[in-house]
Amino acid sequence: MKKAFTMVEVIFVIVILGILAAVAIPKLVATRDDAEIAKTAKNLSTIISDIGVYYTSKATLAPNLKDMTNVQVLYGVGLKENVILSSGNKGCIVISLVREGENNDEKPIHLRLSENKDGATLANGEHISGQKGDRLCEKLWKTKNIKDILSVRFNYISKDAQSGATTTKSSDSGEVRLGGSAVTW
Repeated sequence: MKKAFTMVEVIFVIVILGILAAVAIPKLVATRDDAEIAKTAKNLSTIISDIGVYYTSKATLAPNLKDMTNVQVLYGVGLKENVILSSGNKGCIVISLVREGENNDEKPIHLRLSENKDGATLANGEHISGQKGDRLCEKLWKTKNIKDILSVRFNYISKDAQSGATTTKSSDSGEVRLGGSAVTW
């Protein structure tokens, strides 16, 4: 008598494997997404810290991001353009340098962080498409670490040109201070 599996046994094993795969694959994808989000949040924190330390120690900024940090970005190399931070090879975060007094604003030099929903344009004219509705980017912007980074505001001193009176103002959300003499704590 030959020992072999019957067709019913083979089908039963295939069904069990299918059920296990249906349970395991979404968990695996979620774990991969969580790891990518944690990596991106850490990279964002590192970029902010590295640029701040460089600016504080040199009292100027390097023309290229790679001279100030080792964090890899998806697009952009210089701070004269928007820098796109990757999350799972998607451009979820736009980092822009705002120089002191830029746009007739009295804020000291700072970084502006924003979602890449509608796309961003680099200094070379290249347009990077937005990630509106992207599952990974949406999860990234809802994480506590990113919300904490974006919720911190800095105060700065504003001086009225006519009267010379000074007032303390607060930055907008998504703006991260690098330094400057007009910053108050």
